[in-house]
Amino acid sequence: MAWEGGGGASSPGGSARNGFGRARNGGGPSMRIGRDDGTLDRSDGGAGSRERKASELMGGECSRGGAVCLRFPSPFFEEEGVCPPEQRRMVEGSKGALDSLGPMTFPPPFRPARIVRTTVWTESLRSVVLDVEPARFVPGQFFQLGFSVGEKWIRRSYSAASAPGAPAEFFLSLVPGGELTPNLFKLGVGDELGFDEAALGFFTLGEVPECRTLWLVSTGTGLGPYISMLREENELRRFERVIVVHGARTKSEHAYSEELNALCARDPRFSYVQVTSRELNESGLSGRVTTVLASGELEGRVGEELGEQSHALICGNPQMIEEMVAALRARGLRKHRRREPGHFNFEKYW
Repeated sequence: MAWEGGGGASSPGGSARNGFGRARNGGGPSMRIGRDDGTLDRSDGGAGSRERKASELMGGECSRGGAVCLRFPSPFFEEEGVCPPEQRRMVEGSKGALDSLGPMTFPPPFRPARIVRTTVWTESLRSVVLDVEPARFVPGQFFQLGFSVGEKWIRRSYSAASAPGAPAEFFLSLVPGGELTPNLFKLGVGDELGFDEAALGFFTLGEVPECRTLWLVSTGTGLGPYISMLREENELRRFERVIVVHGARTKSEHAYSEELNALCARDPRFSYVQVTSRELNESGLSGRVTTVLASGELEGRVGEELGEQSHALICGNPQMIEEMVAALRARGLRKHRRREPGHFNFEKYW
């Protein structure tokens, strides 16, 4: 997994401003967690010492899909079955699965964090909520989660889906054969994992220049950082329209859809489009995000052009991002840089 994107810097006082890269108190991949009983989980560039530090912090759990900017894990192409809607559930207070492992020690800077709630979306996707409430982070940033596997401490970076000051939430995807997530998937409500409170990354709204319309484009668990942004609405007030586009293989993988539909019903500035690649979606579009953009279906659906008056944040599968970037450049749009304002930023989860 590796973050690929533009550089960024932190604002005075240490909180991350905007962009891609890494800064203490800023950043954003998402994670994966799950359990054998059906409860599940999920998962830019500076230079010099900052880049080396990012390398040290991030680890590299790769799989067939995912999304990031400097180093995020979050695959979403596993050939897993999905849970039918009647099996999708919140899991609170159920017994953890790892009592037999005994107490875990937490190396600095990690502290113990207990799982208090999980939401199952499919067999390979879940959201988990922890009993920590980090306030010093910017939506779009990520945190380090860790777990002891034998005598080895494994850590990975995951974007927060929660708003600052709320219990930390992560939208996760299982990585079959991964070093960390198969163990995390054995955790249940009440179990502990390691949490580093220092937020990292620059995939934030502070890096978005002035524009009329904001497009939040994602595939799979790349939706996670946008959920954080949408739950903390202050930064979104400067946009006349906010369009959320989420690509997934099946309808059941469109996590957070009820919350997003409720937001759109409450505020007409917001639009939400599901794009489903492997089955017909009567309430959304069928195909891939890049194909419905090329065909005009996406812009027709929302009545808005993705052009000079827009800015797109793109987060998800690297292939989708590469194709989206090519399509936007073909329209004469350019990647945003602080010294040369542009029209899109991206973050690859891999």
